Amino acid sequence: MNEETDRAANLILALLKREELRGPEEDLREFRRGLGTLIFHLWVRYERANALTVIDAWLGSRADNQTELRHAAFCLRGWLVAGYDNDDPAKAEARKRAQTLAFSIIDRTATGIEAYFALDPKDQTEERGGRATEDAALLEQMSDQFFFAVGAPEIREGRQPKALGEIGYRKRFLDDNFRTFERVGDAATPKAIYYMLQLIEFLEPADPAAVFDLASHALLKAGKLHG
Repeated sequence: MNEETDRAANLILALLKREELRGPEEDLREFRRGLGTLIFHLWVRYERANALTVIDAWLGSRADNQTELRHAAFCLRGWLVAGYDNDDPAKAEARKRAQTLAFSIIDRTATGIEAYFALDPKDQTEERGGRATEDAALLEQMSDQFFFAVGAPEIREGRQPKALGEIGYRKRFLDDNFRTFERVGDAATPKAIYYMLQLIEFLEPADPAAVFDLASHALLKAGKLHG
């Protein structure tokens, strides 16, 4: 990482240490969106360990950091498919970090959703329901990025996708993210499952058996959870 980027990273991280930021609500919301994107970028592209520490803290208190997390999920989109069509080791490492982070987001939010549904109905309070709804929204936001990274409009229209054009690339992508797609199938909303089913249908020629397992799992597990 060059010196200018290093200075920028230190400035961004210093902003997080400020106890309070003042200003119009919409301006602060926009600031937090941008901050989330920058922090994710510092980890995925530049592997700044202190950025990952921040992300982990955000995921540990998701209710207070929905703005940062939901907007930052968008910035992972391109990195989820980066480098499959070449042998650039830097892109491959960044892609691995992005996919691992995406799994972490999906896993933690799925755990939150499952915990809510495991409660006795009398304990499913409005506050807990609100947190579960926020988890569902973040899970959906993150899982959808896999579909849109490959090329949602192109897949829907039967055209060549903008990524993973060759079967071999699709096989590697499916193998790399199988546990993530399976975790989506544990607890995701019907809308997220709909997008996931379209994505794995596109991946089906690469590994029909794996795709069948993922589709069956999603329909039976998440479908039952959400009724």
